[in-house]
Amino acid sequence: AESKCRLSKIFWPSRSERKTTNLLRHNKKVVKNLIGIITGHCLLRRHAKKLGIVSTDECRYCQDLTCSEDIVHLLSECPTLARARFFLWGIPELEEEEMSKLEIKDILEFIKKLAKIDDSIKEVFPV
Repeated sequence: AESKCRLSKIFWPSRSERKTTNLLRHNKKVVKNLIGIITGHCLLRRHAKKLGIVSTDECRYCQDLTCSEDIVHLLSECPTLARARFFLWGIPELEEEEMSKLEIKDILEFIKKLAKIDDSIKEVFPV
């Protein structure tokens, strides 16, 4: 069984007034979408499959059948997105532990970069 709040604990392992303040600086639409990303309650394929919206949770980018498309996969390990991660952060892959160090602006920058690569992702993350 999967632990509860798995993604939230990766991004927000402990209370952080700084992260909370940075999140709440954005408008409601952006905050809503960021909370969806942080909690995994957004329409990436892993969650969309749980909701019965899509039939597969396979990553739309690398199309690896062993990889579920969730925000951890996209931000840390999807080989197709390695160039975007390198461009933004100077490294092609992020370890899961490093994801807790990401700032809200880092996640937003990644989503905006992703939207430039793939228009369809705007339906998932309309930020």
